[in-house]
Amino acid sequence: MPTPAPSYRAALAVPGFSRIAAASFIGRTAEAMLGVVMVLFVLQRFHSPTLAGLTVLASLGPSLVLSPIAGALLDRYGRVRLIMFDYLVGGGALAAIALLSTTGHLTPQLLIVLSVFGGITGMLSAAGMRSVVPLLMPPELWGRGNAIDSSGYTLTVIVGPALGGLLVGLLGPEGALGIGALLYAAGAASLLGLTEPGTPEQAVESILRSSLEGLRYVLRNRVLRGIAISLTLVNVGAGIAVVAIPVLALQDFHASSAMVGFLWACQGVGGVIAGFAFGRIDTSRRAWRLIIATYLLTAAGIAVIAGAPSLLVVGAGILLIGLATGPLDVTMFSLRQRVTGPKWYGRAIAISMSLNFAGFPVGSGLSGLFVHVGPRFALVTAAAVTVGGALVAAAVIPRRAEDQAAVD
Repeated sequence: MPTPAPSYRAALAVPGFSRIAAASFIGRTAEAMLGVVMVLFVLQRFHSPTLAGLTVLASLGPSLVLSPIAGALLDRYGRVRLIMFDYLVGGGALAAIALLSTTGHLTPQLLIVLSVFGGITGMLSAAGMRSVVPLLMPPELWGRGNAIDSSGYTLTVIVGPALGGLLVGLLGPEGALGIGALLYAAGAASLLGLTEPGTPEQAVESILRSSLEGLRYVLRNRVLRGIAISLTLVNVGAGIAVVAIPVLALQDFHASSAMVGFLWACQGVGGVIAGFAFGRIDTSRRAWRLIIATYLLTAAGIAVIAGAPSLLVVGAGILLIGLATGPLDVTMFSLRQRVTGPKWYGRAIAISMSLNFAGFPVGSGLSGLFVHVGPRFALVTAAAVTVGGALVAAAVIPRRAEDQAAVD
């Protein structure tokens, strides 16, 4: 049987991939929408940037800590059913927050508890979706599959924030949270009946032991370890920025909720353009340089926003961040797949993603301290931390990262 041509059409023709991509788009649209909605919800209902940052931390932190267990579950029990489970848990938590707020029973403490509950299973869908590509596709289609996945993600960064800001303006924050819950339910429903890709690992040891072995595997891998260390710093900056930018837009430029959403959509525009462009490029011999360059481009975008004299310049800075996001996603995930043995995909990708992303909730949790000094000060801090991530990447990621062979 001839090998399919490495094209986007061939990637979409792989059985099951188009349904996975559709479910991913729906779920990630909800996530991207709620990234704006939850911050606006807390700012409007509780008037506290600190609580907004802590809510982001609560929704993301537990799933990152539990990522080794999530990865072991994905390798052992498959991906489809666990992705559906995560979407239903997330949707249920959002519905509860909206209902309690509408009836006047939502307290800051209860909001944090529900945020933890809704986000604790998040790595099941995040890593589950990312680990499907190498299971469904031959290696020559990984670049196209990753580009579709990455561009679909960045497209949701266009649709989600704009939709979230618009819904907050039209329906109020509780109504927007309700729509988010419905989107999660739709994402779960779209996977009904889908055949599980790959062969689940046989249960020969406990989940805890399997989780610890996955953690050791990642920490011994020079490439995965190097990306994790550097991207943690970059995501500290991103976590600060995700709270500081809405505060800047609302306080300094008196923007509406809808405008905040549209500003974030600029990141998706840049990401989609750059992601599809890089999906056609062989990044296997350029990974080290591309990772560092995209980190620095992200820092430049944050710096532009920090000094922005108008909302138009804020949008330009966010667009610049998006132009870095697409190439970074395609390069990083293709590299990660090349240096990971197939039987470790669930654990390695879940643990790597959590280590990579760990800085984001930390940055969000700290953002209130910086924003109290001023949103522009917070953004300058975020840009400086991101530059630090680029310098660390240059030192700890192997220059010939693409030559590191996958180890079983």
